[in-house]
Amino acid sequence: NKHLLKGLEEKALIISVDASLRILIEMGVKPHLVTSLERVEPTVRLFDGFSQEQVEDVYLAACPVVLPEMYEIYPGPRIIVYRNFDHFRWLGVDKGILEIKQSAGNMAFKLAEAMGCNPIILIGQDLAYARDGRTHALGTTFGENQELGPDGQLEVMGNDGEPIMTNNTWNSFRKAYEIDIAGYQGRCINCTEGGAYINGTEVMTFQEAIDRYINDTFHPLTVIKDSIKDFSTDSIQKDIESVSHIIETTKNNLIRMKEYCQTAFDLIKENHSHLQAIIDNPGPISEDFDL
Repeated sequence: NKHLLKGLEEKALIISVDASLRILIEMGVKPHLVTSLERVEPTVRLFDGFSQEQVEDVYLAACPVVLPEMYEIYPGPRIIVYRNFDHFRWLGVDKGILEIKQSAGNMAFKLAEAMGCNPIILIGQDLAYARDGRTHALGTTFGENQELGPDGQLEVMGNDGEPIMTNNTWNSFRKAYEIDIAGYQGRCINCTEGGAYINGTEVMTFQEAIDRYINDTFHPLTVIKDSIKDFSTDSIQKDIESVSHIIETTKNNLIRMKEYCQTAFDLIKENHSHLQAIIDNPGPISEDFDL
């Protein structure tokens, strides 16, 4: 059903996960945003080889723990998306934090929710093996039959009402969707037309969802550009100076902590025999240590 996306660019906010971007670009569909959060080299390869023209106005909405190489090779525009990790709060640059769970798909859901989307329509979130055993869709970067390692398999209910096989990792993504949907104030429709059932979703074909809900033109790309137009090079420099100060202060504090720990280690080493005697013969300490 992915071909039905063509022509919806001005009527729906289209968010792709990183592994689906190449498929969409090759079929002539430009998503408005592409999410990524994994900090591993194979994820970087998902963005390799795109031209600037291909991903013009396709915003890489990455959690900034991804490898720096991802930003280096991606020729399109970027948006930082903070995940609810303490180290982002520690930086002191408050531009909003999302409660993002395990997968880039879960991330896309929270991004759509934050942007006020209702309904949110899921496509391609199978979260299960195909009934012929395939792991991924035809055309994905690493192939349709990928080695997933020793991840235990289990049976869950499918969107068609019949049991289907998944694994622990995909099932954790499914559970994460269920938690997010339970706290979402809108309607979530699953138009995957296959795969595992996600509690809280309405299952229907993508064409039916388009006919019901995707009718009005509102230019999502314009909305995105308007929302970030107030950011400037001045604010960037201010943030760099603030973060640099925090990092330098933290580095100095860590050096001091290391020195304190070394002092404590030296004292323990110096008084080792006396400490051992106390351990061997516990009782009142009759003399002070030379500290």
